[in-house]
Parts: sequence; C-alpha cells; structure tokens
Amino acid sequence: MWSLLEKLRPSRRLSISRALGDALALQRRGEARPDGISSFSFAIGLTVNWRARDVHPWDLDMPEERKAPRLVDQTLRDTEAAIERIFAAFPEVNTLEVNVFEREPASEQVILAGVVVRSDLGRCSSTSIGMRLRMLGVNYRLAEQHFVPIAVGKGEPKPVDSKFQDFAPEPPHRDSSPPAGMSNQSRPLWPDGDRHPN
Repeated sequence: MWSLLEKLRPSRRLSISRALGDALALQRRGEARPDGISSFSFAIGLTVNWRARDVHPWDLDMPEERKAPRLVDQTLRDTEAAIERIFAAFPEVNTLEVNVFEREPASEQVILAGVVVRSDLGRCSSTSIGMRLRMLGVNYRLAEQHFVPIAVGKGEPKPVDSKFQDFAPEPPHRDSSPPAGMSNQSRPLWPDGDRHPN
C-alpha cells in the first residue's frame, strides 16, 4: 500500500496542478483575453472521520477502572499516529480535519475533533500526548478517565472499500455541511478540569 502511494504521489500532484491550470487559463471560447492566470499555488484540505477502537483483546476482561485509562491513552495515541500518517501519505494536503467517534457502532457522539495544520506538526515536544494533540488543535474532554462527547456528528464513519481512491468526489446529493456543533477552530480549547494523560 505504501509503495503504491509513493508511486502515485508525483502523478497525483501533477494531475491536480494541471486541472487547476486548465481552470485558471481563462482562454476558452468567448473569452476575449488571450492571456490566462499562469502563476498560482494551491493547498488542499482533507476531512477524515473514524471510530475509536476498543482496547486490546487481551485487556477486554480487565476491571473498568483499569481498562478506562488504557482506552483513553490508546485513543489519543491512535489519533496522533493517524494524523502523522495521513499527512505523510498526502503531501499536498495542508489542513486535516479529524473527527473521532465513540467506539460503539451506533453512536454519533464525537469524542475528539479538530483542524490540524501541517506546519504545526512536531512543534510541541511535550512528553504528554494529550498536550501534543491539544497544541495541534485536537480538542477533547475527560471526566473520571472517560471521554466526554464534545459534539454530535452527522457524518459518522462507514466501512469503505479498501482499494486506494484518489480524491473521489462526493455525490452531489450528500449534505456537505459540517456536523452540528463541530468547532472549526485550529487552536486548542482548554476546558476546566481536564486531565492530561502522559
């Protein structure tokens, strides 16, 4: 999979650049000016929703008081790793919006959300993963070692085809508005009483 991505990166960016160049040429039939816009740059934003996974199967029988902090730590680490890998896989993406849903399949509750800017990666060297995510712009709340939902999402994650899809357009009938109550801030929120797992 990663080798396929490596091969597709240059051609993918070139195809996007060509499409933008065609759109900005402004030299189509009926347009009087012979010159078009030839100098431009572009940045692409990506939105990814996923559902938190449960603790390791070996830990499923643990008492809740021991399992809860493991689940919090695992979800935070999964989120940080996913952000880094998505940016690595899509070098043309400048901003990444992430929405992490509760692990229950029927739940529409979002427990982590934020907009991450590529240039912010690696700027925070804190040993606390919670602090690193907050500095990236990922917001969440904890109470008694459990995530407190911060929003209700409309676009809860569904199973997708495992084949690589290169910026597939969304169907025109689909509601593309952001989930209700979802914050578009790229800076972290600091709610009172939050705990920051190490």
